[in-house]
Amino acid sequence: MSIGHLAMPFATAEWGYILVAIVISVANGLGSGIVMTLGSDLASRYAPDDMPSFLGGWRTSTDSGSALGPLAISAMTAVAGLSSAALLMGCCGLFGAFMMQRYIPRIVGK
Repeated sequence: MSIGHLAMPFATAEWGYILVAIVISVANGLGSGIVMTLGSDLASRYAPDDMPSFLGGWRTSTDSGSALGPLAISAMTAVAGLSSAALLMGCCGLFGAFMMQRYIPRIVGK
């Protein structure tokens, strides 16, 4: 998804926009599934007696990005333009991917 956001400002032709939209939509579906699966796996491991509360907190935490993302895009668009907002989202996504690569193996195990 980050690669799609980073490529968005450079898509100048109609086929470029379509390709970027396809990349972002496929990545969104895969990423959402991975996050939900990870939450259910961790709930069974770390909160077997209180899985609904764990999953509620997990969902609240993951949905906070859905609430804060549009605010960040609006703020960056107001300050530096829409291309900069797409680049910001791409960089945030790359940072998130780095953090997942670093911490998920420690939590879930290799």
